[in-house]
Amino acid sequence: AQRCFTVPELRLLDIYSLFDGIVISSDEYTCKPDKAFYETILSRYALKQNETIMIGNDYITDIRGSFEAGLDSLYIHSNLSPEVEGKLLSKYSVMDGDVGRIGEHILWFFKINEKREIPMESPFSYPTSYCNIIFFWYIYIIAI
Repeated sequence: AQRCFTVPELRLLDIYSLFDGIVISSDEYTCKPDKAFYETILSRYALKQNETIMIGNDYITDIRGSFEAGLDSLYIHSNLSPEVEGKLLSKYSVMDGDVGRIGEHILWFFKINEKREIPMESPFSYPTSYCNIIFFWYIYIIAI
C-alpha cells in the first residue's frame, strides 16, 4: 500500500480517525506477505500473537503472510480476491463475500482465546482488551 492512496481513501470513507494506528507497507519498506511487515505491527503496538487476528481478502498476501507470522486469520473471499489455489491457511473464512459475517467469526475468536462470554453486539465496539484486530481490506492495514 502507498500512503498517497490509502490515507485519502480512509478519510473519504470517514474512518481514518477510528483506528489506534495505521501501518502502511510502503512506509515500512516491505510488503505483504513478508512476515516482517506483520512483526512490525505486532511490535509497534505491543500486540500478542494469540490475541490478534488478521482479516483479509487475499489468500497469499494477507493470509499466508499472517500465518507465517504466527497469527490467526479470517479470509473473506470477495470479487477482488484471487482464486484460492491449494490449502487456505486461515482459521476462519467467509467464502461468499458476506462481510456481515465478520462479526460472528470475531466473536468466536474472542471466545476461544479469552474463554469468556462476549456481549452479542458489534465486535468493533469492544474494548481493545478483548483482542486486537489487524484488518487488511484491499490496501487498508488497521490495528484496533
